[in-house]
Amino acid sequence: MYSDKIELFIDGQWMPGADRIEAPIVNPATGERIASLACAGAVDLDMALDASARAFEQWKTTTAAHRWEILNRAASLIDERKANIARVLTTENGKTVSEATGELGFCVNATRWYAEESKRAYGRVIPSRHPAVRQTVLKEPVGPALGFAAWNFPAGNVTLKIAAALAAGCSIIVKPSDETPMATPNCSTYGRSNCSRQDGRIMTIRV
Repeated sequence: MYSDKIELFIDGQWMPGADRIEAPIVNPATGERIASLACAGAVDLDMALDASARAFEQWKTTTAAHRWEILNRAASLIDERKANIARVLTTENGKTVSEATGELGFCVNATRWYAEESKRAYGRVIPSRHPAVRQTVLKEPVGPALGFAAWNFPAGNVTLKIAAALAAGCSIIVKPSDETPMATPNCSTYGRSNCSRQDGRIMTIRV
């Protein structure tokens, strides 16, 4: 489920950082270097932001029903691959396999929850003080989002940020934890590679 080099995922493509700088990923149980992580520089950040902005213009026009379908499909894919991703999570984070499996179960449930919430972005009618005025509130996607994930729940933290952004109609750039970035590709890029052809909705970077 992972290689010895974790690259940046920008605009639907895996790529090394423009500066070709890498950071080690270490198994906390053994101290062994298990992979290298590409570091993003200014050029990579500009590319990610540009791709995210372009993707937002497309994704914001999708219907709530379509977002529901994409997120539910993503949840099913995580569920199918839960055992493999759990081993990756255990290797980089140090938690037991059973705890890692439980965290991925949470990812599945959270993604499905946000899928349902995507259909409930209800507006409001506000009583007016003037008989000739009608006041309404419409909820709309605001733009590309940026998510920073902590090391303690690598899959869960990333999933919450991505699922919430996509459900709301926003694209997102995600920076996983430096210590635990390997579960992120497995729980984030499913949307583009398996559920949709809209490149740029999800970017993963490490600064």
